[in-house]
Amino acid sequence: MNNEENEYFNFIVIGSDENFVIENNEISLWISRFLEYTTDEIKELFNGNYKEIINLPCIYTYEGNGSKVYLAKIDKFNIKGRNVILSFKDMQEQDINSYDLFDNNRKIIQEWELYRQHWAIKKGDLSTILDSNYNSSNTGSTIEAKPIEFGTPIDNSSTNDKQETYIVNVQDLISQLKKNESDKTVFYRGHSQKKYKLEPSLFRSDEQGFYYYRENEHVIYRELLSLNYAEFSDDDSTFDRLVHMQHFSLPTRLLDITSNPLIALYFACKSHENEDGDLISITIKDEDLKYFDSDTVACLANLCKLSFSEKEKLNVDDKTNTISNKYLHYIKDDKPYFENRLCDKDIRKVVCVKGKSTNPRIYAQSGAFLLFGLDAILDDDNDFNFNFNFNITHYIIKSENKQKILEQLDLLNINESTVFPYLENSAKYISHKFKKISF
Repeated sequence: MNNEENEYFNFIVIGSDENFVIENNEISLWISRFLEYTTDEIKELFNGNYKEIINLPCIYTYEGNGSKVYLAKIDKFNIKGRNVILSFKDMQEQDINSYDLFDNNRKIIQEWELYRQHWAIKKGDLSTILDSNYNSSNTGSTIEAKPIEFGTPIDNSSTNDKQETYIVNVQDLISQLKKNESDKTVFYRGHSQKKYKLEPSLFRSDEQGFYYYRENEHVIYRELLSLNYAEFSDDDSTFDRLVHMQHFSLPTRLLDITSNPLIALYFACKSHENEDGDLISITIKDEDLKYFDSDTVACLANLCKLSFSEKEKLNVDDKTNTISNKYLHYIKDDKPYFENRLCDKDIRKVVCVKGKSTNPRIYAQSGAFLLFGLDAILDDDNDFNFNFNFNITHYIIKSENKQKILEQLDLLNINESTVFPYLENSAKYISHKFKKISF
């Protein structure tokens, strides 16, 4: 391998459990963990170039502290269901273990990566990264990677069916919307920047691909309860508490949506006036719509009580698994008569939930939620994605049209005062509306 030409490389951590190894020494990895801990810059660079990705050199290791590290090439690569199947060739064991690899390269590898099966792309000089005597914290310079020249991108037309439409005003949106089919319901979400993803705050990461909150979900949930327990005394379930916490901006596995397209249009236009916005419609079958008291909702919501390491080891298909029994106990706190018929795919869903209208904002915004299960992703701009029977369409709002649309929405009484029906927001709206501007 020529390290001069290979500034980008695959970094793959394989589960230590034998369940991850299938026939012919092939490895099974969940699609949802593909490109975890990868910077936004690298994701954009390799978007649609999967042949280039598998042709990159590869460092792989096994979950755990101090595991052996190998330099290799990817031999076989295939997608089966929700799994990536791969195998390696030309494996070379290195004179460094996984912890030293992390410790010497903290600028590009996060410690949590050692304990989570995933596939990332990193950049750097392989000979330096694999040098047991090198430590990136001892130098003030970062590793610079040369631009990579790609071959012909893979034709994604058969797998990437992202639907985009441009709108310039409110009437334009209304004319674009289709009449709901009798057995389906449509929800909407507005993003003030079109680059935003359909992901809950708990799953968001920085530009380096490192997650802000995900590893501490169970701590975040309990800390807020501990400090403000009386505030949640009227909540009947874990889901109700998550909705309450979401209302106060705590990172959760919930994503707000609305049944009112004009509310979503307001959010797509209300900020980042120099960036294009995105109004997203999400169509689901009525039979897939869940309510706040659903068993499925209880199962997904109670994932928040498990630690990150427990989620990693959770195997609901194994009824003797200690963590699975603990998880079942949490579910039965909400559902005492719950019958354990769980299987792995049940806890990896994204479901649409109608909650209780317990606060004015949910009522004013015609609010509902997407509830994300374990490692669940919802991104129709990703070839390795399963949209859980959701049909997604994007309505793009050019930055130059945002202010005009906000003025039109105001005529329809969609503004800060009505979307956020609190005294503070009403005062802010009135102050702005009647502020005199000198020319």
